[in-house]
Amino acid sequence: MNRLQGKTVTNEAPTMTKTKLTPDQLCRRTDPETFSFETTADLPAPANHLGQERAVEAIEFGIAMKRPGYCMYVLGRPGAGKHRFAREYLETQATSDPVPDDWCYVYNFDDPHQPTALNLPAGTGRAFEADMRQLVDELKVALPAAFESDDYRARNEAIETEMQERRENAVAELQEEAEAGQMALIRTPMGLAVAPIKDGDVISADDFNALPEAEQERRKQGLEDMQAKLQATMRSMPLIAKEQGQRDLNRETARFTVEQLITDVTEQYADFPDVLAYFDDAQEHMVEHADRFLGGEKQEGVPALGAKSAGSEFDHDPFHVYRVNVIVEHGDEDGAPVVYESLPNHGNLIGRIESLADFGTLVTDFTLIKPGALHRANGGYLILDAVKVLSQTFAWEELKRTIKSREIRIESLAQALSLTSTATLKPEAIPLEVKVILIGERMLYYLLSAYDPEFSELFKVAVDFEDDMDRTADASEEYARFLGGWRARKACGL
Repeated sequence: MNRLQGKTVTNEAPTMTKTKLTPDQLCRRTDPETFSFETTADLPAPANHLGQERAVEAIEFGIAMKRPGYCMYVLGRPGAGKHRFAREYLETQATSDPVPDDWCYVYNFDDPHQPTALNLPAGTGRAFEADMRQLVDELKVALPAAFESDDYRARNEAIETEMQERRENAVAELQEEAEAGQMALIRTPMGLAVAPIKDGDVISADDFNALPEAEQERRKQGLEDMQAKLQATMRSMPLIAKEQGQRDLNRETARFTVEQLITDVTEQYADFPDVLAYFDDAQEHMVEHADRFLGGEKQEGVPALGAKSAGSEFDHDPFHVYRVNVIVEHGDEDGAPVVYESLPNHGNLIGRIESLADFGTLVTDFTLIKPGALHRANGGYLILDAVKVLSQTFAWEELKRTIKSREIRIESLAQALSLTSTATLKPEAIPLEVKVILIGERMLYYLLSAYDPEFSELFKVAVDFEDDMDRTADASEEYARFLGGWRARKACGL
C-alpha cells in the first residue's frame, strides 16, 4: 500500500470472476433447418463479392468516372480474394465497353529515328500490314514491266534521237564558226579537237611554226577560244540534257505505275488522314527510289535493317522501310481489354526497343519496337500488384508519369537515367486512356497516401475490402452459396 498526495493506493490486482463455459457455448452452430435448400448444388452461382457491398459500390464508381485521376486501389488483408474480385468484375464490365483501336509503327520518311504511330479500327491493323506487303510485291513486278514496255523504249529512243540531233547541230554551228576563223573541228580517239587550217587543209606543225610570229599568236588565241567554247558546249548540252531527260522519263514512268497501284489501296483508308499522309510519303519514296524495285539500289543502312531470323544475322532488305509493325491488335476481342501484368518492370509497362547484333554492332529499327502492358490495356483496364510495381526499379515513377501525361512514350531505362548518349529511336508517343487498378494491403495504401503526394492525385478511388460481416440468416445462406461455388471451382481445377 502506497500513499500518493494524501490518497491511499493499493497494489493488489483486481479480483477476476471465473465463468465456466460449455463446449456448445464455444462454438456457434448454424441450424440447417433455417436454410431454404437441401444441398448447395441447388443454389445458383454465387457472387464473388460476399459481404463486400461497399467495395462493389467503390469499383462501380471508379469505372463510371471517365475523368483522369480516378484510378483504383483495391485494399484488404491477404487472401481476401481481391485479385479475383477485381478481375472478374472488370471482365464483366469490359464486355459492354467499346473495342479500342489497333496501333502500329511505320517508317518515318522525313526522320527515320522517330517512327510514326498510326491507329486504326480494331482488326484493321493486320489488314493494313498485309496491304502494304501486297503493294510492295505488286510493285516488284509492275515497275520492271513498266521500264521494259514498248512505250518506255520508244520514248527513251526518242530522247536518244533528240539528244543526237542537238549534238550534231551544236557541232555544226561550232564548225561554221571555226571555219570562219581558219580552224576546223576534227575527230580524234579522245573526242573532238580544234586545229588550224589553210586552204581547207590542216596545217602541220612545221608549217605553223613557219608562219610569222604575229600570225602564230593570233591563231593560238583563236584556237584557245574555240577549244573553250567546244568544251563548254560538250559539257553543258548533250550528256547532261540526256541524263535529265532520262531522269524525267524514269520518274514519270515510276510515278504513273506507283500511283496506279497505290490508289487502289488508299481508297479503303479514305477516312483516316494520318494513314493517307503516310501513303503520300511512301509513294514519293517509292518514286524516288524506283531502282530498288529494279534491283539497282541497295539499302542505305541503319535504321532500316531486318533480321533474317531470331539470330544475329541481318538481311539488308531494300523494301524494309515499307513494313508495318503492328504492336497492338484487338480484332478478336468483344470489348475492352483487361490485362494483368505479373512482372511490372519498366520495359514490361511502357514497352521497349530491342536490338540485334550485326557484325558486332547493335542495331535497331522501327520493326523492333515491342509493346508493354499499357499498350495492351490501352482503352481498357490494367491490373497490377502494388508491391511488385514498387519493387521494380523506376517502374512506379514511370507508371505515374505515364498516367499523368496520358501518353505512352517508349524510352529505355538507360535513356531515362541519361546513362548513355548512343543514338537510338524515339518512337512517337501513343495517347493513353486506361484505368489502372492496384491491388495491395491496407498498410501500403496508407503509406503511399502519407508519403507520395501524387498517389492521392492519381488513385482517388479506394476499393476497401471488409474483414468481417454480420452473421445473419441471409448472410449464412450467401456464405453457403459461396462455399458451394468454391468447391465446384476447385473440382474443375479453377
